[in-house]
Amino acid sequence: MPNSASTVGIIGVAFGIIFLISIFILVLSIRYNRLRRSKLSKEDLKFDKIRMIYSDLKKNKTPNLKRIVKFANDIETRVLVFEVLDKFDMTELFPVELLSFEKASEGYLSNWLYQDDDYEIFPDHMCCVENLCSNKQLVVFKFKSDEPHIYANRGWMYGYVVYNEANNKPYAKPDLVMSNFDNVILTLDELKLLI
Repeated sequence: MPNSASTVGIIGVAFGIIFLISIFILVLSIRYNRLRRSKLSKEDLKFDKIRMIYSDLKKNKTPNLKRIVKFANDIETRVLVFEVLDKFDMTELFPVELLSFEKASEGYLSNWLYQDDDYEIFPDHMCCVENLCSNKQLVVFKFKSDEPHIYANRGWMYGYVVYNEANNKPYAKPDLVMSNFDNVILTLDELKLLI
């Protein structure tokens, strides 16, 4: 019986050591990442989420196409990928199926929601409701988030991305990105008051 108690003790000590080493490595990686980010220029910091693509472009190398497709398909990094490719005159590498006002607007609205103090996450579900053309390009989305988000009980809410008529290219900066976090769609007259 004393043998099994000492085995349990050894296993407990081993788990404790592994746990402490894991915490130490985590603390080191957090400190390293903070130090690394503190030394980045404003532009390097902007493209840090896609730094593998950005660093290849800075070195005049063609980035890995699979990596470009992966990051372009992610609504969080889609706009960044286009911006960095545009900066280096390599937009031909951007996936053709994502070169639309709807896909660009989805990226802009998702990032706006993530940065908004009331919402602060990327939506779990999002789809385009309408793409209206008048003197301004208007793309309307409905989106929602799942539990435990505080707005999960609201169901589908609406978001709006508005471009000036002169901005007729996908991924041009929108004039307005917003949501009132309501499940009733705003009328064109109500939107005109906001623009």
